[in-house]
Order: sequence, then C-alpha cells, then structure tokens
Amino acid sequence: RNGVPLEAMIASHTIDAAHLLFLEKQIGSIEPGKKADLVVLDRNLFEAAPADIDKAKAVMTLFAGKTVYRDASFGGGASARPAETVIERDDGHGH
Repeated sequence: RNGVPLEAMIASHTIDAAHLLFLEKQIGSIEPGKKADLVVLDRNLFEAAPADIDKAKAVMTLFAGKTVYRDASFGGGASARPAETVIERDDGHGH
C-alpha cells in the first residue's frame, strides 16, 4: 500500500502551510488566540475508507471564528446557505 498518510496530508494543508507562511502563531491549528478558520465535514476522515475520502462534504465552515456556511443538514435550517458574508481577510501580509 503506497501513498501519503492522512495525518500528513491534513498537516500539509494546515499547520505545515502556516509554517511556510510564517503565520503559525495565527493560523494552522485550533488553539486559543488563533483565527478559527475551519471546516466541519459530514464524516470522520480517519474512519472513512480511503476510496471514500473524496466524497466528504462540508456541512459548516468557520472563518475567523464566524460561521460563514452551514448546510441545512447540520443544525437545522431550510437549505444550504451562507450564514454571513465575509468581505476580506487580514492575513498580516497586506493583501
């Protein structure tokens, strides 16, 4: 069996990416004081068959700690909808 372990793949898109951007103190992991940018999926990727990981769907997205998307299947509501609009993000680099 070949491939990249799931833990390494997730780290490459989160904390490792934050380190490359020199932003590991602000983003990249879920810790007090960091920006809460995260997605909630409809399944636990660590329990899913590798062939089914790409079938995971986002049911909620948080940006800077605020819910910006919540699917109707996650916590009620009439339909999938944006929870609020986010105009810009301060990533500390001025763009």
